[in-house]
Amino acid sequence: MVGGPISTIAAFDFYGVPTYMAVSSATVFFGYQVQQLLYFPMTGAPPGGPPTLGAGGQCEFLTSYVDAVYCAQQSGSNLRIASDGTSMALGPAVSTSTMVFDDTYVYWADMTSVGSIVKAPKGGGGTAAVLARDSSPTAIAVDANSVYWSDEAGYIKSVPK
Repeated sequence: MVGGPISTIAAFDFYGVPTYMAVSSATVFFGYQVQQLLYFPMTGAPPGGPPTLGAGGQCEFLTSYVDAVYCAQQSGSNLRIASDGTSMALGPAVSTSTMVFDDTYVYWADMTSVGSIVKAPKGGGGTAAVLARDSSPTAIAVDANSVYWSDEAGYIKSVPK
């Protein structure tokens, strides 16, 4: 036994295999077929099955954090989704990559031919700010001082936070 016993916390019979998942300290969020995001408490799914998240149910990627998850979308607005399923817009999204965060902000790359490296307050409710514009950014990472990204040409770049 490598990491201890495996526990099943829920089982569902629906069409589709979950393709993305994220957790907060109290809730499991998962989705499939890009257009449906479901969630349930860590204690287990309710008898009628997990509810579907209304607004913001079209996440391309989910990123876990303690008190919320972050939903990257291909259009509309990226979202902060609290453990109770309520969502808050973070800022405009156009073909967003995965999202990363530090203690204060959440960051993402809009992966268009004239793309953007963007940050917004992690708690939501603020204004998103473009840190840089670059052609075709793809992956993104952050450390204490800078935001890093790669582009389709194979370059790794950075900008101060």
